[in-house]
Amino acid sequence: MDQLASGITKEQFINYIYTMADEQQKQIFNKFKELAETTGSQFAWKVREGNPPKEIIQELNTGNYDLLILGTKPKSPGNTSGKVKEKMLNELSTSLLIIK
Repeated sequence: MDQLASGITKEQFINYIYTMADEQQKQIFNKFKELAETTGSQFAWKVREGNPPKEIIQELNTGNYDLLILGTKPKSPGNTSGKVKEKMLNELSTSLLIIK
């Protein structure tokens, strides 16, 4: 990171990444909203920060959910999605569908 962003501070780089992620999230939300309106579907958009398994389990315990659907990503360095799924399998009482 230091070599790629040598002209800015670490805080500026983190703020830049956060801003990019926020903008992308808004674009994705707008696309979901548009698709839901055209199909007459309803959805709830919820964003959390923190430990993914803990946040997902907390949401599932506070809501009325029948099924959790998770996607997978290819194995790569730094990809922790497999650990999240393992934790979910061990702690969920809700049905889980994992899509490859």
